[in-house]
Amino acid sequence: MLRCLGLGTEQRIPDANTFWDLCELLTRTETIKPLLVEFDLPLEEQGLAARQGQIVDATLVEAPGQRNHREQNTAIKAGEVPAR
Repeated sequence: MLRCLGLGTEQRIPDANTFWDLCELLTRTETIKPLLVEFDLPLEEQGLAARQGQIVDATLVEAPGQRNHREQNTAIKAGEVPAR
């Protein structure tokens, strides 16, 4: 986002509320649609299109530990009661 706006990390960066307020203003004044058309034109010229997307959270979490050992799993699959 910083690169898109031409901002560097050494500059004061607007917070989320500032962007939200700008979006609300552009929507209320009906100026957002012409801006989006201008945004889409260079993409369309290259055969691309902006589509709705989804952000995937890449948080790492610890997976639960395996409760059974291999021998126990083999016994369960064979219909036996595994030894503890």
